[in-house]
Amino acid sequence: MNNIAIAKETIKIINDGKYTINGEEILMPHVDFSAVEVISPENWKQLLDEDISGNSGEMCRITVTNEDSFQAAGRNITEFRNAFK
Repeated sequence: MNNIAIAKETIKIINDGKYTINGEEILMPHVDFSAVEVISPENWKQLLDEDISGNSGEMCRITVTNEDSFQAAGRNITEFRNAFK
C-alpha cells in the first residue's frame, strides 16, 4: 500500500470512527483528532527554537513508537478499555 492509500484509509477510519481487523470491528473512542499535530523534518528546528518558558499550560503526553497507525490505535484502545476495568 502506498502513502496516498494509507492516508486515505486513515482519513476514512477517522471519519467512520471504526475499522475492521482480523474480522473484528474496532470502535474508536470519540477524540478530538484536530489536536494532533504532525511535526515534519522541515519544521522541527523552528519548534526547538521557540521560547516556551512562559507556557503555563497543561503538559501533553507525546508518544513516539515504531508501529503503524493500526497497531497504535489497537494499543491505545486496549489501554483505554483497561483503564475502565
